[in-house]
Amino acid sequence: MTRQNALFPTRRRRGLTLVELIIAVSLFALVGLFVSFVALTTARHARASLETLPADGTAFRTVERVRSEMLPARVGTVSITNNGRTATFFNPARGATSRFEFDAANNQLVFTPNVAAANVNVWARNVQGSFAFEAGSNRRVRIVVSRPARAFNRQMINIGYSDVITVRN
Repeated sequence: MTRQNALFPTRRRRGLTLVELIIAVSLFALVGLFVSFVALTTARHARASLETLPADGTAFRTVERVRSEMLPARVGTVSITNNGRTATFFNPARGATSRFEFDAANNQLVFTPNVAAANVNVWARNVQGSFAFEAGSNRRVRIVVSRPARAFNRQMINIGYSDVITVRN
């Protein structure tokens, strides 16, 4: 025979107690908080990548354009002056002396296809850069181009690209 307690009668439970319900809601809230944190961080990094993409493209295209102009130059015709900001070279394809200059005051790359004619073209705006001969070589010219961009933490950073151009003998 089973005894029943008069104060606490035994009965089958149906449903959840209040404590179980509070624990379940708390767990769902923590999972939701974690998922929203991951989503916001991912969105912030994606936005930063999209903001720096134009800067990266500008630096790359600028180096490639300089490369295409300087590639036909011959050894001995390339000179780098103005603390690495100016590169002058004879371009046999144009039959003239050409010049690239990073204008620090206006943050732009200026190209003069024919120095004698003094026609000047602005090739890239909002860029900085330099030219330098590789150590021990007058054939290998290093060009470095950088462009400012805003990072995901709203700090300004420089996105850069560099390449080495080997001029012909």
